[in-house]
Amino acid sequence: GGAAAAAAPDDVDLVLAAFIEHHRRSAVVTVTSDAPPPSPRAHFSFNPAVVGAPTADAMANPGVVLFGGEHCTGEKVRFFNDTYVLDTVKHSWTLYTSPSAPPPRAAHASTVHGNSLFVFGGEFASPRQTQFKHFRDLWSLNLPTMEWTQLSPPKGNAPAARSGARMLTVKNTLLIFGGFIDPAGRQTKYLNDLTILDLDAEILEWKKVVLPLGSLEPSPRSAFRWEQVPAVPPGP
Repeated sequence: GGAAAAAAPDDVDLVLAAFIEHHRRSAVVTVTSDAPPPSPRAHFSFNPAVVGAPTADAMANPGVVLFGGEHCTGEKVRFFNDTYVLDTVKHSWTLYTSPSAPPPRAAHASTVHGNSLFVFGGEFASPRQTQFKHFRDLWSLNLPTMEWTQLSPPKGNAPAARSGARMLTVKNTLLIFGGFIDPAGRQTKYLNDLTILDLDAEILEWKKVVLPLGSLEPSPRSAFRWEQVPAVPPGP
């Protein structure tokens, strides 16, 4: 299924490798219509999107895409990489299982732009939470086909591995801000760096935004609300 097995050894890299190997035995995207609702979880992404390709008889469906998340019993934790779509007209769930899906994670950043859902970073832990890791990868979900692709811009200026960041697009530019890191279980460090990615560029390249000295900027933070709002026209 979409959850990392709780019975695996409590080594975060072994758990992740075993999950990926098992999950990618499937060769195609499988679709389960009228699926049961997603299992209980926290720290998933939930993005409004138009899903599927329009046909001669129907337009693509307005919906909400749910990806990933985690569930903790108090003793063990499970992470998910399943992709669900909530049909906001029929009030039904569809489960998409893809062999190319990202590794399971929670507290990742996500945004929809055009026909794609983008996911960056997030976190994963061994079942008993003795080992923990942050991701630094960028993924794209093709909404007409529901196939995942990992994007690989050069990592020189890429955002550091992190959880709790927020991501959005302005025109054709992807922006990632904030989040936190918890290296090797040491003290948590909150972030306030801003990194952008031009999605129209022939070669994708991360760029860090450096503000002039003395500029106002948000303080370091995680799991905040960040939205694009329409420009307000000037008053009379």
